Amino acid sequence: MARQPLPILLALALGLALAGGVSAQLLRPEPAARVDDQVITEKELTARVREAERRIQGFKDSPASRRQVLLELVRLAVIRKAARELGIREPNDEAAARSIEEKIPKEERERIMAALGWSQETLLARWKERALLVQVVEKVGGEVHLSEEELRSFYSSQKDLFTEAERALLAAALFHSRQEASAAAARVRAGTPFSEVAKGSLEVHSRLKAGEPGWVEVARLPRELQGPVSRAAPGDLIGPISSPHGSWLLEVREKIPARVRPFEEVRDEVMFWAERARKVERVVAWLNQAMDSASVWVNPKYGVWSRGARIIVPLEQAPGSPTL
Repeated sequence: MARQPLPILLALALGLALAGGVSAQLLRPEPAARVDDQVITEKELTARVREAERRIQGFKDSPASRRQVLLELVRLAVIRKAARELGIREPNDEAAARSIEEKIPKEERERIMAALGWSQETLLARWKERALLVQVVEKVGGEVHLSEEELRSFYSSQKDLFTEAERALLAAALFHSRQEASAAAARVRAGTPFSEVAKGSLEVHSRLKAGEPGWVEVARLPRELQGPVSRAAPGDLIGPISSPHGSWLLEVREKIPARVRPFEEVRDEVMFWAERARKVERVVAWLNQAMDSASVWVNPKYGVWSRGARIIVPLEQAPGSPTL
């Protein structure tokens, strides 16, 4: 007598019963990563990538950028666990919400959420993360006492922090074409006031209003203007200078050269930055030690965890081991 096939539903039920937890595990998607008892989900990773796209100019979703964002999430998970061992925890929702209301005006909160695509819940979660990190820096960084020699050494090695940028008082105009800009330059040289020539010109830069003089840091100007303005002297007319937006014409009214402020003038600032740098060194050493002790697994589609380098290595660049 021919063997009758089992009804489909009965066969499925029997298969699930025999497979037990294995089938359930197969149906459950793998997370992006695990750090000890913490799971980093694909949903969380994607949300952070979208935030980075809004927050960081030029950031684009790619395998490399996802690895970088995932690495930051792994570090955050390690910090959470290591912080708990120090008795440091994120504030609860109620305390975090109260802190946000006290420190960030409602209009600013709405602007931040709109710019980053955050919900109220996301803002709360990020604020709790920030509070945790602040506590970690304070506890792990500890008190810092630096000698006068150490302060002067820091000042000598970090003079960019204490340098006043080159500034210029400029009147500017942007024209559709180089021909228009050349004609405007000829009018200025013939005696027409720059403000008159600039009427009706374009405006594409927040620090340069058409025809109106304004102080600007030369390094913050559009790249094509930085060199010509830096080389110019007060009274010079610069242009036409071609740009992606049109042709520039600028009149240099005054200039203040860059200068390194003397140590005595900035001693308090030196102390602030030097103490902060020392705290950061301590926190980095603490985090590296915590990462060396953590059990990290990364979904192979993003790469493999390199324990020695504390990074995620692309699969094609790694030996055939899940953990280096």
